[in-house]
Amino acid sequence: MLSFARNGRRVIDIHNHILPGVDDGAKSMAEALEMARIAERDGIQVIVTTPHHFPAEGGPFVQQARTRVTELQANARAQGLSLVFETGQENMAGPDVPQHLQEGGAVPLAGTRYLLVEPPFTSYPPYVEEMVFQLQLRGYAPILAHPERCASIQADQEIVQRLVERGILMQVNTGSLLGHYGVESEKAARALLERNLVHVLATDAHNPEGVRVPVISEGVKAAAGIVGEERAWEMVTTAPEAVLRGRAVPVLEPSPRSVGRRGRLFGLF
Repeated sequence: MLSFARNGRRVIDIHNHILPGVDDGAKSMAEALEMARIAERDGIQVIVTTPHHFPAEGGPFVQQARTRVTELQANARAQGLSLVFETGQENMAGPDVPQHLQEGGAVPLAGTRYLLVEPPFTSYPPYVEEMVFQLQLRGYAPILAHPERCASIQADQEIVQRLVERGILMQVNTGSLLGHYGVESEKAARALLERNLVHVLATDAHNPEGVRVPVISEGVKAAAGIVGEERAWEMVTTAPEAVLRGRAVPVLEPSPRSVGRRGRLFGLF
C-alpha cells in the first residue's frame, strides 16, 4: 500500500476503466466494486473513470457514462468505501474529436480543460498532431494516454518531445514500467521518464484480477528508481490534482539524456 498520506496530497488515478458495462473494463457492478476495493487498499483515493469513447457514439454514450459514475459512487459508499469517482473518457484520437467536444458528444476529465486522448497503437498518423493543435486552439489541454505503447513512438521518442514542447502532457501506464505490456513498452516508458517526458502515471486498469488491476504503488516504486521518490510521487498526486482542478501542471525541461533526479523547471502547461 502507498504511504502517501503525508502533506495531505491525494493519490489520484486519472486513467481507469472501472465503469461497469460500458467498454472492455469492468463487466458488472460487482466487478467494479472489487476493483474499487483493490484500489482503496493500494492507497488510491480518487479515480477518474475513463471508458473508451469513439466519436461515432456521441451524446448517448456521454449521458450513460455520467449515470454510471453516479451509480458507482452510490454503491461504493454503501459498501463503506471512501473512494471518490470523477467523470472522464479516453478518447480515440481522430480528426473529429474537437468537433465532438464542441457538440457535447465527448467530455474532458472532471469537467476541466484537460482531455485524455488515446493514440493509435501501431502508427502515428499526421492527423494526431493536427487534432491536438485544434484542441489547443479551442482552449483544451490534451493528455496523451500511454504513448509508450505506440509502436511509432517506441521507434522514435522525438515524437513525444515535439508534442511536450508544444504543451501536450504525457500519461504513462504503471503497468508498462513493470513489463506488463511487453519489453518495448517497458523500455519506452523508462526512457521517457529519464528524459522528463512523463507528467502523470496512471493504472489504465480494466479488471479486478490479472495484470490490469487498479494498483498504482508498484509502478510508482519502479518510477522512483528512475526519477526519484518525490518526482514519482508527484506524478500520482500533485500533477493529477492540478488536472482535476483545471490548473497548470509544472513540468521539467525535456532532456536528450538521462537526468535522474535532476532537471530544471521547464514551464506550466
